[in-house]
Amino acid sequence: MTREELRDYVEEQRNLDIIPYHVYSTLIDGIDTLEQQPCEDAISREDAIKTAIESADDWDGGYNLTRADIIEKAIKSLPSVQPKAKTGYWECNELFGDGEIQFANIRCSECGNEMRISPYRYNRLHELEKYCSVCGCKMEG
Repeated sequence: MTREELRDYVEEQRNLDIIPYHVYSTLIDGIDTLEQQPCEDAISREDAIKTAIESADDWDGGYNLTRADIIEKAIKSLPSVQPKAKTGYWECNELFGDGEIQFANIRCSECGNEMRISPYRYNRLHELEKYCSVCGCKMEG
C-alpha cells in the first residue's frame, strides 16, 4: 500500500465517521511525515537504456564476454543519482454556489487529476490535501 492509498483509506474512514477527527488528524500527520528513504544505488533510466544500446554494439562475437556481461559492466559504471520527489500545486478551476461556495473544482498541476471538494476542504486545502492521490506529487502551494 502506498502512502497515498493509506491516506485515501484513512480519509474514507473519517468520512464514514468510523474514526474521530483528532485520530484522523494524527494519522494524516504521521502519514505525511513518511519520507521516501534515499536510494543509494539509483541510476537514470534514460542513461541505462542508452548505455545498454551502445554497449550491445561493443560485443565482438567472442566467447570471453557475452553481450549481457558487457551491458552489465557498462550499467554498473553509471554514476548514482538521487531521485527527487515531484512537487506541484493545486489549481482552483471553478467555485460553485449561490453567494457562498458550495463546492470547488481543483486540479493537480502535474498530472491534471481533478477533484470536487467542499468549502471546508477548500478553506483548508493546503492542510488537508498535501499530496495528489493519483500521482503522489507533494503540493507546495
